[in-house]
Amino acid sequence: MTNTNRTLSIDALRGLAILGMVLSGSITFAGALPAWMYHAQVPPPAHRFIPTLAGITWVDLVFPFFLFSMGAAIPLSFGNRHLPETWGEYIVSGRVVLKRGLLLAFFAIFTQHIKVFAYSSQEISPQEIRWMPHIIGLVGYGLLFVTFTRFPRTLVKSAQWENILQASGILLSAVLMVSLTYPQHPSFGTSWNPQRSDIILLVLSNVAVVGTALWLVTRTNTMLRLGLLAFFLALRLSLNEPNFIGSWQHLVWFATPATWLFKVYFLQYLCIVLVGTVAGEMMQEMGWKKAKAVHLQEQSEVPESRMITSIKAILCFAFLPVNLLGLFTRELWLNLVVNLCLITFGWWLFRPQKGTITQTLHRKLWNWGVYWLLLGLAFEVFEGGIKKDKSTLSYYFLTNGLAFFLLISLTIITEEIKLWRPFQAILTSIIECGQNPMIAYVTGGMLLLPLLGITGLQGWYNEAFSGAWLGFLRGILFTGVVVVITQWFTKRRIFWRS
Repeated sequence: MTNTNRTLSIDALRGLAILGMVLSGSITFAGALPAWMYHAQVPPPAHRFIPTLAGITWVDLVFPFFLFSMGAAIPLSFGNRHLPETWGEYIVSGRVVLKRGLLLAFFAIFTQHIKVFAYSSQEISPQEIRWMPHIIGLVGYGLLFVTFTRFPRTLVKSAQWENILQASGILLSAVLMVSLTYPQHPSFGTSWNPQRSDIILLVLSNVAVVGTALWLVTRTNTMLRLGLLAFFLALRLSLNEPNFIGSWQHLVWFATPATWLFKVYFLQYLCIVLVGTVAGEMMQEMGWKKAKAVHLQEQSEVPESRMITSIKAILCFAFLPVNLLGLFTRELWLNLVVNLCLITFGWWLFRPQKGTITQTLHRKLWNWGVYWLLLGLAFEVFEGGIKKDKSTLSYYFLTNGLAFFLLISLTIITEEIKLWRPFQAILTSIIECGQNPMIAYVTGGMLLLPLLGITGLQGWYNEAFSGAWLGFLRGILFTGVVVVITQWFTKRRIFWRS
């Protein structure tokens, strides 16, 4: 399964992450499912946040995996384009990066305001109230197409017209937001407020800008890039010190031009994004080497047998359930021993030897995965155990390691193993959702839910899939429909891009 224009394993990782977000938000929250089906710090039945509860579940992996894939995509997105070398070129590139971040921030604010039942109005009749939220949700979904769609040149002849369409979409979206009345909120009031935003998207906006900027200036010095993380970690570790308040570290940590747009606090997630850029550079290097080998008509070494390659994929994937189970149940000694056994076997399996370009890539990714996994386990006891909220250093480092391992598995599956047709179809669906993540992220809340409301099927849908595992099946079906819709747009080359 190849595509000369994309790195499919990165798309697959991004697709798994985005669909994991959709699924985790659409399953039942009636408290009937086991605790590992939810965020570890908001367990059933009450689903109240318990900050002292250590451990992680599969739900806690989807966001860091998306951040990792975002970082990996940064060097790949530049491809063969001319990279900045002079101050003038850096300024031009900086404007492009900043525009992307501002568009993502707008996306975060708009989607949070236009979600179904996020607004109300006292000036319309009760019958209109039943319909209006759903209609407005569909209108908002349409405006996102105007704002973020990269139209083919057969429809939009020039970049100038594309900019005009985007500006029009932003203007109409802003008018819609400020025209609505929202439920009374102690922090936001009843009118539109930029502080009312999707926190996930706002974090992505911040780390996309700063992460890309840091990669541009350190693209020839990987160790310097990772060394910069030490400064973010120093600020992060200073938070719990008694003399933090009033220090210059405190001033830097809370410095912001606008709290609704940018927070230095969000930049701690660069611990994942910048590590992801290293993986992206490795994937990019592999692509260059393969292209050069084809150009020179070089013969590669005899590839590994399918059995060995499959064992590598299974071994790398095994780190996910092992650590999720071990850390969730708090069997920390057993978890460490099992990890060390897997690593020992992996050292032999990925041992240095003459091999293909892809095998060399696997070995490099494996080495990085082992390092970050062990670093995360070493920090596990710090800050009361691994947690997503408030995120701990162990959480950043360990999820980096797991992302490297999953990336190896996905690289093998997308490039080297021919899957059984039904599994191949599922993999293709995941990849195509990963190529169109913005559509996949909002289609459920801004298209499916409004359609269920307008058709009157919302009540039947909730009642028919009430209970424990039927509530989980509801999430599977909901996510499946999101996949089908996103695929439909992807196959027709209709992409949302910031």
